[in-house]
Order: sequence, then C-alpha cells, then structure tokens
Amino acid sequence: MAHLARQIGRNKSVVATWTSESARPGWDVLCSVSYVYQVPLTELLDGEVSVLALAEPRTLPTSVLPRQGRKRRLPIKRDIEELREFLERAALGGYTRIASVKAVAEALRVDVRTLYSLLPEEAKSAAEAFRLLRHQRSEEKNAMRLESLKPVIVGATKELLTSGLKVTRRALHQKLRDRGVELRWGEYRAAKILAEDAASAVLRQEKRRHETGAAYEASGNS
Repeated sequence: MAHLARQIGRNKSVVATWTSESARPGWDVLCSVSYVYQVPLTELLDGEVSVLALAEPRTLPTSVLPRQGRKRRLPIKRDIEELREFLERAALGGYTRIASVKAVAEALRVDVRTLYSLLPEEAKSAAEAFRLLRHQRSEEKNAMRLESLKPVIVGATKELLTSGLKVTRRALHQKLRDRGVELRWGEYRAAKILAEDAASAVLRQEKRRHETGAAYEASGNS
C-alpha cells in the first residue's frame, strides 16, 4: 500500500480508504495506476487488482504528480531581487502548485498588480512561460490518459464489429459508456483514429482467414 501511494504520489491514508473500499479512486487515479503498473484499464475497471503485484512499475511523469519535491521557504519580504528569483524559479516549474503569475503573487503575499509594477518584463515573461508549462502538463496528462484508454477503445470497436454493427461515433460512445468510460470533448478525434485502426486490423484478419480457407478448399478439390 505504501509503495502504491509513493508510485502515484498519493497519501497512504487515502490509498487505505480505496483498499478498504471506504472510498473509490477517481478516473485520473485509475489512469495513473494503469500507466505506472502497465496494466490495462479494463482489468482495473473489472476489479482485477491482483495483477498489480506481478507488474513492474515505471515512474509516473513528474508533471502529473499531485505533489513532488521538498517544501521551499517562500520569501515574505518584498525585496526586488528575492521576488525576481522566486518568480524566475516558479516560471521554470520549480513549484508544482504554482502555475500562474497570480499564484506567484499569492505565494509572495503581494498584490498581482504590485508584482507587475515592480517586475513588469519578468512578470510578462513568466506569464508566457506559465502558459506553455500548463499546456505541456495538459498534453502529458492527455497522452497518458489516451494510452490507458487505448485497449478499452480497441475492445469496444472489436465488440461492435463482432456484433455486425458499424463503428460510428454514437455506437462507440455508447459502448465506452457501458464500460464506464466517458470521453472528453478533445478525445473524440484520437478515439476515432484508434477505432479506425482497430477496425482495419479486424478486416485484414478476416480477409487473411478467408483467403486461407479458400486456398485450403482449392487444394482439397485438386
């Protein structure tokens, strides 16, 4: 339990509530566990947690950890150089919970307008750096989530094809909902590509099976 909590960056007491079934982990937590232990999300959704003991964990990207690193002393005095140093360090991702100039101002206990007036150029540069940093963290989270969703989407696609149904957006969405998965708005395009690739693979497999059967019958007749 302690090892699991450390791997996904959660408190041991929180993990204990999951193992005792007093509470249920959220979707982001399941994605993190699926990524770290390289276990398909479908097995976690089915309650197959015993596979975690056999898996070899990998490190979760630091940008998606809830908390990391040791606590640093926050400057209280409004010394210009100290403010500049803190602002630059925060803009480089030195404080995982600070992702905007406003958050920097709150941590420094100064008004954000004061911060912009004292360090106008640095604050503008930091604002742009924070925007890129937030985008990067969002992209990494989305990539990790899609990697966890891939086997679920492929399985739903194959199930539709086996049932003789077309893999439409509505049908795929309903199948994923039946499996407890709710796609976000920006994930439909990636899900469609994954579904199309899975459908093509199934069709190729069916074609090879048909050609093999035809060749076998032809050789038998001859």
